[in-house]
Amino acid sequence: AKERNHAENVLMEGFQTFFLEHFERALSDEETTLPIVAAIDHDDAAHAMSPIGGVGVNLAVQDAVAAANILAAPLREKRVTEEILTRVQERREWPTHMTQHLQLAIQNHFLFPVLHAQKPIKPPFPVKLLALFPILRRIPARVIGLGFRPEHIRTPDSFPL
Repeated sequence: AKERNHAENVLMEGFQTFFLEHFERALSDEETTLPIVAAIDHDDAAHAMSPIGGVGVNLAVQDAVAAANILAAPLREKRVTEEILTRVQERREWPTHMTQHLQLAIQNHFLFPVLHAQKPIKPPFPVKLLALFPILRRIPARVIGLGFRPEHIRTPDSFPL
């Protein structure tokens, strides 16, 4: 297991405290509470994100919505299992990895060359395409704004009767 940096530890401690304060009271059954806390403490529970694109908070909110959608009924029925928690992780793993890879590509192929250039540089091919075909600008805007797998609240409580 990888070691967490100080910021990740503080984040995880805060999240665990919030979780325990708000949900443990509703779940008196130890069998339900303990697997959830274990999942929160897992190394993949918080993913380090680059500030490139400003998508870290967006991804965190989508992670929370996906978790709420998957966990709402099992939490209410006190039947949370490792399998259900794995569904949350699997649901958000692909968009997280895709976002991190996109951030890395932007860093390595756009920002790094600009910051280390000794002379004026020419825009990379993707930037030229965006300039030539303005409609293509919607693609990066959509990915940054909505993510690779947008999440929508689908719990029963979110729909008025």
